[in-house]
Amino acid sequence: MRRRIRKAVWNSIAHEESPSPLLWWCEELTPSEREDVLCVYFERATYGRTAFNRAFRSDMAFAARLKLAARDFPMRCNSAGTLDTIRAVINAATTPDTSGPWNKRTRGCYKTLPQIARDLKLKKDDVCAWCRKLDKIARELFPVMYLRHEVTPSVRQEIRYEYQRLCNAGKFGKDATQTLATKYRLTPSQVSNLVRGLRSKPTAETTTAETVAADPDPFDF
Repeated sequence: MRRRIRKAVWNSIAHEESPSPLLWWCEELTPSEREDVLCVYFERATYGRTAFNRAFRSDMAFAARLKLAARDFPMRCNSAGTLDTIRAVINAATTPDTSGPWNKRTRGCYKTLPQIARDLKLKKDDVCAWCRKLDKIARELFPVMYLRHEVTPSVRQEIRYEYQRLCNAGKFGKDATQTLATKYRLTPSQVSNLVRGLRSKPTAETTTAETVAADPDPFDF
């Protein structure tokens, strides 16, 4: 008999195969480029419309600008989204959880943004809003990387068809995701987001077929 997990317990453990799509830039960009995204975010949150000017502190490096904006942010904004808090959210959202004691399917998965907000004792709406703004800035600063991250509708349909074909052939979950990521030159998290909602576990028919193939008829001479 399958063990049923209470909803409250299920919501507290990691069960997503990939990080939030809003944090695509954490995988695609280099560490210095990720700091650039954080710098622009905090400048706009701290100084308002002034920071939208392209000449705003253009003579300073992004690292120095980020340091100044993060220092002024608590004095100008009554918000819990400090630099340390947002870095903690990003780190928790992009790090797979290997401490889950439940089963192999949940080990190595990622937590959702609402789960992270609950763990860090933050408001869910605030965490999602921070990630949406960071996503918007990353697309603005690095449009080429965002277009490379995006997939056309025809390719998306082809990937979903190939994923379903692999599942029907007995290749499930991370094995199928890695195969398609290598074939289409994408990251495994991109493929997981594209095939979300499709069947990713074996059915009774597939399991029966695999069992018959593994255990031939003992009376077949």
